[in-house]
Amino acid sequence: MKKVKKILKISIMVVALAAGFIGLPALADDKACTIDPNNPACNEERDFFKTFDSVMNAVMAIVGVIATIVIIVAGVMMMTSQGDAAKVKRARSAIIYAAIGMIVTLAAWAIVNFVVGSV
Repeated sequence: MKKVKKILKISIMVVALAAGFIGLPALADDKACTIDPNNPACNEERDFFKTFDSVMNAVMAIVGVIATIVIIVAGVMMMTSQGDAAKVKRARSAIIYAAIGMIVTLAAWAIVNFVVGSV
């Protein structure tokens, strides 16, 4: 179990490190507007929504990766429980919570895309 926790911690660190690089294209796009402020694509309001959409897509990717890792770890925990009812219940709860978290995140993403698309 300690090995699984160690792998999970390393996976979370890798995802967090990768998340820091996901927003870089949005920052590069912002610098293009600094160079040529007369560019019609540099509307501040639209730029804000574009950046917000990029951040939301990055969050979706991160949550998807974390949910997948949690489901895999819980599946391994369930397979190695050797019939222990407490471990099976804990693994089943982790899978259910990961699925619920993914559904809530997908709903939030859909709402944000609807609002950003209508503005």
